[in-house]
Amino acid sequence: EYQFAAEEQRYAAPNRMQGFGATIDAAGVTIMSRDRGDDAYQFSIELAGFSRGTTFEAATSGRLNADAARSVIARDRSEEWFVNTPDGLEHGFTLDRAPLPDSSDPLRVELRFAGTLQPRMQGPASLALVDERAKTVLWYRDLRVWDARQQAMPARFRLALGLIQLEIDDRDA
Repeated sequence: EYQFAAEEQRYAAPNRMQGFGATIDAAGVTIMSRDRGDDAYQFSIELAGFSRGTTFEAATSGRLNADAARSVIARDRSEEWFVNTPDGLEHGFTLDRAPLPDSSDPLRVELRFAGTLQPRMQGPASLALVDERAKTVLWYRDLRVWDARQQAMPARFRLALGLIQLEIDDRDA
């Protein structure tokens, strides 16, 4: 019921428990409500790139793969992955190495978003995705980051014009 199935150049999976469907393509994910009435919504996220201070590195195009309830976009130095469960759609990144040179500035994973929902900060590790009536429809939450040694690293969400940023203090990684 939560498994991804191939559809042309993408994978799609229902999530009946949460009331949405997810479509993954080589650019990112789109989540659509199963309801087609007045409460219907759509929200898309795609990896724009990585930044540190004023330096920005654009994301490379990805190769798409799926196995059961897990879908992966493999890029040159990273994997973006999605796991669909009754609890929702988990979204994560695995970086082979730091995408930008070390500095005292935090690393930012920059995500472009689009659709009928808007993100609103609900604390450093949580975003509410709200509709035009400011009603929370979905959550993007429980931000957690680990380094290669499995040590937790401080991280938080930030919002910028058209972007969701995952800001990571990776100085001790």
